[in-house]
Amino acid sequence: MLGLFSPRRSLQITMGICLLTVTGCQQVSLLRSEAPSQPQKPPAKKLQPGPFATKGLSDQQSAEACLATGIELEGSGYDHEAIVAYERALGFDSKQPGLAFSLARLHAKVGTKERALHYFQAALAERPDNPEVLGDFGYFLYEQRDFAGAEQQLTRALKVQPDNKRNRTNLAMVLYAGNRIPESLKAFEQAAGRAAARFNLAVLLARDGRVAESQQFNREALMFDPQMPEALAFAEWLNDGGSQQPAMNSSPSGTAAISLSN
Repeated sequence: MLGLFSPRRSLQITMGICLLTVTGCQQVSLLRSEAPSQPQKPPAKKLQPGPFATKGLSDQQSAEACLATGIELEGSGYDHEAIVAYERALGFDSKQPGLAFSLARLHAKVGTKERALHYFQAALAERPDNPEVLGDFGYFLYEQRDFAGAEQQLTRALKVQPDNKRNRTNLAMVLYAGNRIPESLKAFEQAAGRAAARFNLAVLLARDGRVAESQQFNREALMFDPQMPEALAFAEWLNDGGSQQPAMNSSPSGTAAISLSN
């Protein structure tokens, strides 16, 4: 799988097609920046939500106990159990700051879309100009193929924080999805530079079966950076009909592979 070009981590490439760039939701994002999540494990007894027996505690104390449990569960990868704990905390105190955003991310991650939408809207009501909330909501809408909504949220996020490369890359992805190639290229350039932008489009076009256009953009990437290892390996991969995994054991400083999938 080929990944998008990014200014953060070292490149990793496996069979299939993905993209190289700074993208995603830090938690959900249009192209996540974190490592792929591990398969959910059945919760160990010691990690099951414990502080739900709230007899003798005030609502505030109960909310704090549930919140602490949720944080521990989420940090250990128990997403469904964390959702239970966080929502229990909201039941005791509906004004917990930032908790709606945490729940939006988790619901988006586990695939409960209606609940994710509900909590994203609540998070925006709480922090309407927060670029992280706007960016992650934009990524969520992109995943639902609401490209107009995704573009609106990501554009708002970039007005608040123009130098956010992840949100800029995610906007490029949304524009590509609408077949707005020149605009997508411009956004990719702003996020990762001219060579990386063209490489990103080459990968996306190849994924979609537009091989001739992919080859052209990859040639342009090599014009701007003749030694770019990703583009060199990708050119070989294209010439082989995409049947062999590209040999990419190194990457330029400041690049990373980030999969589109969550």
